[in-house]
Amino acid sequence: MISENRLEAIHERVREDIEFRLQRWNKGEIADQIVPKHKYGVAGRYQTLGHCNALLGNGEMAQEAYAEATVYYLERVQEARKRRDDLDPTYWEHEPAVLVSAMTAAQLAEAGELLADAARKALAMDEAYLDRFAPEYDDSPFRFYNAQVRGVIVLDDDRQSDLLDAYRDAVAGLNNPYAETMGDVYAAIIDGDAAGVVAGLETLLGNHDETVTASTDHPDDFIADTPAALCLLVRDRGLDVTIRSEYVPDVLVPTDAKHVVGQNGDRTDQGDANVDIPHVERDDETGGYVIVETITHPGGRDLTAEDVPKTEKGRLLSEEWLDAVIDELQSADEAFPQELGKELQIAHEKGVLARKLVVLQERTGAHTFGESVSELGVDQIELVKGTGDTAN
Repeated sequence: MISENRLEAIHERVREDIEFRLQRWNKGEIADQIVPKHKYGVAGRYQTLGHCNALLGNGEMAQEAYAEATVYYLERVQEARKRRDDLDPTYWEHEPAVLVSAMTAAQLAEAGELLADAARKALAMDEAYLDRFAPEYDDSPFRFYNAQVRGVIVLDDDRQSDLLDAYRDAVAGLNNPYAETMGDVYAAIIDGDAAGVVAGLETLLGNHDETVTASTDHPDDFIADTPAALCLLVRDRGLDVTIRSEYVPDVLVPTDAKHVVGQNGDRTDQGDANVDIPHVERDDETGGYVIVETITHPGGRDLTAEDVPKTEKGRLLSEEWLDAVIDELQSADEAFPQELGKELQIAHEKGVLARKLVVLQERTGAHTFGESVSELGVDQIELVKGTGDTAN
């Protein structure tokens, strides 16, 4: 994770860069032909500033920066439209993507008027765009309908289903997993399908996680803007879906959210303090669920059944424990744990509820599992060695 000192240093450099760019604009030093490029550059710098502020825990300042980014994204579109006949055609071809960036930034800023303005501009695009670019670029129809579908969802426009169909047609044959996932999320939002939204957000977060490596050290890489913005969008439509992830700082999402998705597909709950919500993942192969529990082990010897903790509900991940967990969920006062309990019960009855034990072993020796572990009834065991400071 990027250090606070580096974040503060980048924040200062970005702020100074924005001031320099705006000074050039005020002095009339920006040539007419590059005004759209200038506006786009300022927007991007403000978005980075928002990332820095969010990672530093400055929620209000992050929202202010996202709002400024939105303003400049929209000005970029306006300035390019005025000069369309004189500019390189790529400015026009890129317009839908800029409008999606504007809607994303506005959503994160929780700036309703700016969001609506960006959505209206997206819907103002006409099919002359497709006539011009579709024969040349295979993904131009995707860009066009991506902006328009997001726009109609933001505005809750009656054309949602029709434009979603057009989006699906545009994506077909592209072999673009991101575009397909976005289509699934849009469909789930339109249908009011919280589970479908969750599945899509899980995929988007997983994809984002794959892009972050040990050498990553820029704030833009540590914020997943699109999942966070989609989460706020569905909240505005009355669905209790939000994100808990290292790529979505808490300052960007509502604190009263109940239904939470972790970056690895974990599901938890903030709404009922009396219920212990297990970590649950979806199994893509079976369509069922996997309950995941993590324990630590010193290493230096094989793990045995006795190393798996006993709880008030029984030994962790045992059949007794599982039955007690499901009963507790179904008896909860709030809707989300009740729903989760029912889903887990059905999956258990169908034989598609797996139990996974993750063992964080401090040492890195050859020791693994003793025979007694098989008696626990655990379906999957993952051993992660070398998590402590000791060595064999």
